Amino acid sequence: MTPQPADSRIRFYDSIATEFDEIMNPYDLKRRLETVFEGLLEGESLQGLRVLDVGCGTGEFSLLARRWGADVTALDIGYRLLEVTKRKGIRTPILGDALALPFRNESFDLVLSSECIEHTTDGFRAVEEMMRVLRRDGRLVLTCPNRCWRWLIVSATRLGIRPYGGIEDPPSWNTLERWITKAGGRTVFHHGLHALPFQLPFAEKLLPRLDRLLSPLERFFINQCLLARKPGARGIGD
Repeated sequence: MTPQPADSRIRFYDSIATEFDEIMNPYDLKRRLETVFEGLLEGESLQGLRVLDVGCGTGEFSLLARRWGADVTALDIGYRLLEVTKRKGIRTPILGDALALPFRNESFDLVLSSECIEHTTDGFRAVEEMMRVLRRDGRLVLTCPNRCWRWLIVSATRLGIRPYGGIEDPPSWNTLERWITKAGGRTVFHHGLHALPFQLPFAEKLLPRLDRLLSPLERFFINQCLLARKPGARGIGD
């Protein structure tokens, strides 16, 4: 890996790489991992599959996918983040941009991307690139914030309550589904996560129950989690 020129907006998270794991909300991370691996991918075997983790950060999704038996490629635009990922045991993380993935068409069986596309300059382009490198009948799993809560994200950041910065441009619920369709995919499941801010006291005890109780309103939850398929050559997965 070769360090790249710094960009204060695009590479904000690389600037906090060494403290990233400490300031990340553990409840949010736990819930996203559970939702992806025990929810969206429930009953699916990853054994031997080629998996790409786009915007891997410090590698938590990559590590769990590997424990599930996948052949994992971890990619991030942040050089320092990848150094942390490498120290955790991901041997050859790749420095790369979600808007121009350095892989051939249909290179992966499964693409994961958690809390990445909202930090790019073109969220649809990122989705399009993920779909491009996905094989026919492959799966794409995305998590990102819901645009209807962007006001809270921006306000909390400006007030110094939220220790993050950089680009914050999440899609709405409907926009994300449109992006999937436009990129050639088909939405299979689309779920909301966090009915209320997960920073609240006692979130770990109260919010899972509240998420279930308010599930009819999940399109208005703070985060969204989506599973899509790339249609097969003979209609497989349609």
